[in-house]
Order: sequence, then structure tokens, then C-alpha cells
Amino acid sequence: MAFFTFFIIILTFFIGFMILVRFIIFYATIFFLIIISVYLSIFGPAKYKYKDGGWEDTTRYYQPEYDTQKWNILIDMHSHTKASDGKLSVEQNVKYHMSVGFNACVITDHNTMKQIEEVIRIKEKYKNKLILIPGLEYSTNRIHMCFIGITEWDCKKIPKYPTDKQIKDAIDKVHEMGGVVAACHYPWSTWPIVGRGISRMHDHPTREQIYSWGVDLLECGGWDDDNSLFDRFSFEFAKSHSNISPCCGTDMHEPYRHPLCGWTVLKAENFTEKAIIEELRNHKTDIILTEPIKYPFNHKENFWYKAVRPLTMLGEMFQNVYLWEEKPKWDISAVQAWISYFFIIFLLFELFLFYIF
Repeated sequence: MAFFTFFIIILTFFIGFMILVRFIIFYATIFFLIIISVYLSIFGPAKYKYKDGGWEDTTRYYQPEYDTQKWNILIDMHSHTKASDGKLSVEQNVKYHMSVGFNACVITDHNTMKQIEEVIRIKEKYKNKLILIPGLEYSTNRIHMCFIGITEWDCKKIPKYPTDKQIKDAIDKVHEMGGVVAACHYPWSTWPIVGRGISRMHDHPTREQIYSWGVDLLECGGWDDDNSLFDRFSFEFAKSHSNISPCCGTDMHEPYRHPLCGWTVLKAENFTEKAIIEELRNHKTDIILTEPIKYPFNHKENFWYKAVRPLTMLGEMFQNVYLWEEKPKWDISAVQAWISYFFIIFLLFELFLFYIF
């Protein structure tokens, strides 16, 4: 009898140990899968294969209609490259802009200027076709601003939640460096997120505040804004105040993401960065808008994008990540829900094994 009891105890311990091992392996595998899926959702392959020669068919270039006597510069104040969360190289970014009617653009990657040497090289290469201006998107959890016409910034010291004084000090510093500042996408930052009912930035400065701090431009059109392609409130504000002017920024991360909708226009004395910055500083810009236009080029689809798409979709459920933050923000409620799902799956699996054996 004692031997039988001892055998039952040993068998129970062994079964329990095996369940624990399977549980650890199961959750370790799931955890690894989640980490990979989140990584792919942020840094995964682009939907299309972008090559330097992908914009050579000049018959497909889009040219907007505008008063050529009144304006001679069509500039994008806000775009991204692979240096942050964009999908194009600096040169591809330039070719993209030329293909949709721009003759000037600004590179404004999130909280980084690690691409500055490449920007300077490409700027020289295309100087007779397009004016490429270096910059930075000052991205925080209170406000996003494009710093235009600067070549350096201490990105490690950009605060996550800047105070009013820190924001004003940053604006003043850009001005001291000879640059100008544009406040970005009020709808994206302050309007309720579609389907969630909350805004991304609960303590975003008002238009009156950023005006008093000396911001030069107010983004009124953004092709990559998931709330509104045109910000009528910002446009009316910029038009009704003397020391700030409207602008458009594609916020381009990838060409296919959103349709074309507008351009920033100005008249510069010379086809140079200096002349353009001078007009921006003097608040002599306007915007021209159009009905959303489909991107005119076709790029080859990327097989790897489709191959990992199930994982990227899974990753999008778990993360609420902004690359400009020091640490990623996880959607805790989603993580908790999926842990519960996985536990139920594991429990059902163990019950099945128990029934079989």
C-alpha cells in the first residue's frame, strides 16, 4: 500500500512537472512570437519594393495647376526617410517629391539627424532640380514640430513630456540657428482617435500658445493625417494672424499611404535654400489644395511584406509604440486579453491530453 501511495505521489509530481515544463515552453514561445510581431509591425518590410529607378517614367509625373506668376516654389515641409519610420531612402524621398509636383522639400525624421550627411550629399546632387532642406521633427507626447533649415540637434535631450518653457526654448534655439518652426498636424495630435474616442496628446498646446511662443508656420494640410487631410481651424487661424502662415506637409512615410491633397507655395527670389527660408521666416506662404489624387506610380509588390503580414497584424494589436519615445508603450489591455486567450488555449490543450491518455 505504501509503495502504491509513493508511486502515485511520484507520478503526480512527474505529471505536474511535465505540465509546468509545457506551460513554460508554451508561454516562452508565445512571448517570443509577440516580440517578433511587434518588431515587424514597426520595422518590417515595406508593402512595395522601392528602387532608385522606380520614378524614371517622367510621363507619369504629376504637375499641379497654380499661378506661376505668383508662386515659384512648391515645397513639402514634412517628410520622413528610413532614418526614422519612413520606407524610402533620402534619394528616393527626393524622387518621390519630384514625381508629385514639388521642387523643394524638407527631411524631418523623428528625433534624429543621423541621415544629415546623406541629406547634404543628395542636396548637392539634385540642386538644379529640387531644393532639399535638412530638418528634424521634434516629436514628443505633448507636441510635434518641424524644425526646418537646421543641420544639428541634441536629439538625446528631447524630453518626452516637455514643459511650456522647454517647448519655447526649443523654438528660440531653432531661430538662433537660422531655422524656422512649423507646428504639425493638430487633427492627428488633438482630435479623438478614430474608433477609440481619446486624443493622442491630452495636454497639447493651443494654437494661441504656440503663436505666442513664436512658431512660424501652422500645418493646415497633412496627407498622412488619419483624422483630416485639411485642418480648416488651423488655416483660418494662420490667415487671421500676422506673424504665422499656413503650410502643407505630406508627413510622407510611404508613397501609397494616403492620396495627394495639397502643396505649400511661396515665391523666392532665387532657387536656393536661403531664399526659401527667408520667405518662410517672413511668413509669406500659402497653400493650394486639390481633391485627393491617387499616387501616379506603380511599384512592384514586396513578397516579404505579404509573407510576414499575419505577424505584423498581430504586432499591431499589442503595441502603441512611438519611435521618438525612450521606451515603447504597450497596449496593456490587449496584452492582458491575449494572455487570457493563450491560457484558455493551453488549458483546453491539457484537458485534451488528459482525455486522450
